[in-house]
Amino acid sequence: MARPRPSLVVVVGGSAGAIQGFSKVLASLPPSFPAAVLVAIHLSPEMPSHLAQVLDCAGPLDATNPTDGERIEAGRVYVAPRDAHLVVEDGIVRLDHGPRENGFRPAVDPLFRTAAAAYGKRLVGVILSGVLDDGTAGLMAVKAAGGTTIVQEPNGALFPDMPRSALENVEVDHRLPLQEIGPVLSRIANGDRPPKRPRSGKLSAGLRALEPAHGIADAERRLGERSVVSCPECGGALWEQESGNALRFVCHVGHAFGTDSLPLLHSESVEKALWRATRMLGESAELHRRLATRARTQGPSNLVDRFERKATEAAEHGRVLRELMEATVRERYASRKKRKPRG
Repeated sequence: MARPRPSLVVVVGGSAGAIQGFSKVLASLPPSFPAAVLVAIHLSPEMPSHLAQVLDCAGPLDATNPTDGERIEAGRVYVAPRDAHLVVEDGIVRLDHGPRENGFRPAVDPLFRTAAAAYGKRLVGVILSGVLDDGTAGLMAVKAAGGTTIVQEPNGALFPDMPRSALENVEVDHRLPLQEIGPVLSRIANGDRPPKRPRSGKLSAGLRALEPAHGIADAERRLGERSVVSCPECGGALWEQESGNALRFVCHVGHAFGTDSLPLLHSESVEKALWRATRMLGESAELHRRLATRARTQGPSNLVDRFERKATEAAEHGRVLRELMEATVRERYASRKKRKPRG
């Protein structure tokens, strides 16, 4: 038998450390929890995910990976599967395999953004432990639509980046230790809430501004100034998009980044290009060595010195580039260790 439509929807987003935290939140919810819960936690697209099964065992609510077009019902937890955005459309869930946002699919921002447009004041957005800044723009959309915003206390998060970014950019309603999030959700779900009101044109326009662009013309018309850097995902142009206090970068394909995500992903794309150059220099050195060997035996002999010189130059350039890249990777690793959990 179908369950009733929810009077309240809760969207939850997180990354590293969020599975443990959200499991504790689910364990604290009652079996009669009247809201629907939709969750997007960053997952590897290559590895099988058992997140839905883990969350199903964590508390009294049924947790599943939904099918595309599945109806949203009260008392259920809908978990974004790997390599698909979980989005909301007219009371159903959609699995969207479109462009990654902040380097991830599933990402938090598309879930929060579409849920804000669909549910407005009947929405609660929750940001848990995670790295970088996915979820900040989405939480802005929840706030703009009149929903309730909750952020885990960063000092208690395993990875405080996502909660900290949200707090720095959104005037949230609740900043809570993990153990208090479940009870607060229960009180909100069972309390009296103002009736849903039609959104103003200004609010609707604000929510539309958070959507990725569709085509270059739309990006130039709607997103404003072009960035000096290109999209690390597809190499296309990026536009700078002001979202409240935060700056986002969006390409016309739909890839989107925050100010934490873009530098990291751009740095990784530069690193890939430099490793590719290192490989090609090694191949060039080997090619010229072979040509020099052939010239010694089959002539013309006057080419031997030239081939050997080019082989030596390519090998030396490759060595310098490799040393530079290895030093850069060591530095990045040391930097990431410093950003580790605060407890």
